[in-house]
Order: sequence, then C-alpha cells, then structure tokens
Amino acid sequence: NIIAPAADLVTVSGGNASRVFSVNSGATATLSGMTITGGNGSGGGGGAINVFSPNTTLNLSRSRISGNSVTNGNGGGLLNSDNAVVNISDSTFANNTSTFNGGAIQNETATLMTIRNTTISGNTSNSSSPLGGGGIHQTGTGTLTITNSTITNNTAAGNGGGVRMAMGSINVRNTIIAGNIDTSGGNAPNIFGTFVSNGFNLIGNSAGGSGFTNGVNSDQVGSAAMVLNPGLASLTLNGGQTPTHALLFGSPALDTGNSSGLTSDQRGLTRPIDLAGITNTSDASDIGAFEAQT
Repeated sequence: NIIAPAADLVTVSGGNASRVFSVNSGATATLSGMTITGGNGSGGGGGAINVFSPNTTLNLSRSRISGNSVTNGNGGGLLNSDNAVVNISDSTFANNTSTFNGGAIQNETATLMTIRNTTISGNTSNSSSPLGGGGIHQTGTGTLTITNSTITNNTAAGNGGGVRMAMGSINVRNTIIAGNIDTSGGNAPNIFGTFVSNGFNLIGNSAGGSGFTNGVNSDQVGSAAMVLNPGLASLTLNGGQTPTHALLFGSPALDTGNSSGLTSDQRGLTRPIDLAGITNTSDASDIGAFEAQT
C-alpha cells in the first residue's frame, strides 16, 4: 500500500525514461493520493502503470495520472491484462498518449475493471489502423464497468474518440461520454462498439454504428445530426484533490442522473444535491463525476 496525502502534494515521476509502477503476479496493490506522471512505457504497455499478471489486483484512488506515454504499445496511462483486476475511483486521467490503443486506459484479456467517480480527459490514441479508443480501449474477454464518470476531450486516430469496445463487454451508468474526437474519418467521436446501458448516461454523439444493446429511457443520446452538448467547463481543480470538469448552468446533466448508491462525487462532495428550478429525472444526482453543489 502506498497511501499519499493528496495528488497536489505528492508526485511520483518516471522522468520520461521508464514506466512508474508495475504490479506483478499475486500482488494486491493500493495506490492513493498522488500524481503519477512522466511514465514512459516504451516497448510495452502502460506508460504509468502496468498490471499484467494473473491473480493481481490494483486499487487506485484519489490520484492524478497525467503526462504519461507508451511507444509501440497500449494504454498511455494504464494497461490491465492477463486476468488481473483493477478498481479505479475518485481519480483523473489527463494528457496521456499511446502509439496504439487506449490513450488513457487499455483493458484486455480476461480482466475485470471498474471505474467510478473518475474524469478521463485530453488523452490521445495515435494508432492510424482501425483501432483507437482515445480515452479507453476494451478488448479480449474482459469486463469494464463505468459509473458516475466523465469522459471528454479525448482523441483517437482510430475509432472511438472516447471509448472503443472491440471485444468483451462494457457496462455504463450515470456517465458522460461527449466532446471526444475521432480523426480517422470513421465518424465515431465518442463511442465505438456495442455497450450495455445501466441508465442515466449522456452520450454527445453516438454516430459510427455504435450504441447500447438495450434502450433505457433515462439515457440522453445525441446523433451526428443533433449533437448533445454536455455543458462542461474546462478541466481544473474545483475542490478536492483531482481536477474535474464542472457542469455549466443549463447543462443537460444537471439533476438528470442517479447517484448509483454513492454519496459523494469525485471531489468527495455530497451527492446528490437537488438544485432549485430543475426538474429531477430520478434522485436529483447529476450525470458524471461532478455534482453541482448550488
């Protein structure tokens, strides 16, 4: 266990010369309260963190994974593979880069990953082949569950600027996936592949032959003809230890979500908060990692 006090107080850097953390076979690692940056996963996957062995678990919380890269590999910020388990909460992945897939995160093989109360923003997948996943790339027989998170401003040279599902399964609940970019010409800026909706999601543009296997009335889904603007402010510290995208006045994410049983947002502030003058869809929670307090 490495439990640091806060991401703005403690930084662990690879100096752009090496990967920062590798979690080996049989280990259960907990990393919390730090910034992980300057990781270079040249010749392999996971610029900042590589979780690559059976019977391995990583619990990552209250941390900022930013400015990491991987050359000739996947997962600019984090690679999870080979029957490992990764749990991510209350964290931010920003400005990470991969040569191939998963600008921020690559989840592959028979793995399990959960992401909650987390912001994934400004990451880039540079693969020019029909792969991609500027924010997240999911493949293999793994399962990925995303809850109460915000995925925006990510770019893929392949398909799926926000999230690409090649194989396995992705479950999404109370999450914003909007404002991402697909530069391949495949017209899949936010999501590519088939996803399972657990309700209360906001997808800016579902173009590119992608979408949910099931229709849920609580989802807000835009299209190429009518892109849905999530109303997000720039990435910055809005309280708490990690940067978030605040919801602007008039955002369609305000009070239209469901807390999914969580009592706080990414910053540790109260969720849900019922805002005056806005009609609630469910329990007055906001969609995404940020809960507006007033």
